[in-house]
Amino acid sequence: MIKFVTPQLQHEKLAQEYMEEHRRYGEYTLHGSALLDSERSYDQWVGMIHGNRCRETVTEGWVSASTYFVMDEEEREIIGMVDIRHELNEFLRSYGGHIGYGVRPSKRRQGYASLILRKALQYCKLLHIQEVMISCNADNEASRRTILSCGGQLEKELTKDGQPYQIYWIRLPAVKLCEMDASAKKHILQTSFYSQIPLRLKSFQGKEKKKRVLLERIIEEFAYEELYTEKEVTRLLSSIYDDAVLLRRYLIIYGYMQRKKDGSCYWRT
Repeated sequence: MIKFVTPQLQHEKLAQEYMEEHRRYGEYTLHGSALLDSERSYDQWVGMIHGNRCRETVTEGWVSASTYFVMDEEEREIIGMVDIRHELNEFLRSYGGHIGYGVRPSKRRQGYASLILRKALQYCKLLHIQEVMISCNADNEASRRTILSCGGQLEKELTKDGQPYQIYWIRLPAVKLCEMDASAKKHILQTSFYSQIPLRLKSFQGKEKKKRVLLERIIEEFAYEELYTEKEVTRLLSSIYDDAVLLRRYLIIYGYMQRKKDGSCYWRT
């Protein structure tokens, strides 16, 4: 069992071990890492990817994206990384696509790549992305098989920096969320929060559609496929709004979050 975990400062040692293992294998590019391997310090990188989750705070020249460590249940090590881009710019439309992912060398050929891609595709459904673009090197047979196993359809093969690569598309069924004009949603989000980083809600009032818009934004603070204790959910929601119990109740009522019957754990749906 794996889960997607939002990178935090306390993961720095595990991130360093992840990078060092790649280097021991002669690999200096970390796929799906949103440039974790750049010259930024780890805390700067964490701040950047947290900001990149929203259009309003995304780094200039980048697109909004969700970047995760892929970890085991006990969070003992980073198995891989995944970067899910919420939209495409010119560069990503030509080369990168919606999803970038990687698996640490010692964990390859154990089925993790397929698990990561399938979970990332589920996340894309929640983002209303119905056609997902993924690219891979033409000579990377393992990556090609993974994409094909998830429904990838080859569009074309191109050459970049002298290397052939392939563009695939995966069609996904739509997920129906709150139906509202984009400009109306934007207005609600701009006027209902004191700030986006950290996320801080003014009040949780208004008609049902407004509440759904707010809940759709709040649930983005929870990692997809991660399990939370009730205490962790309460702590996170308390940082967003004084009445954490109210938010938690509505997240469950409207289906954005589920929990076990005994309340021992919660997860984003």
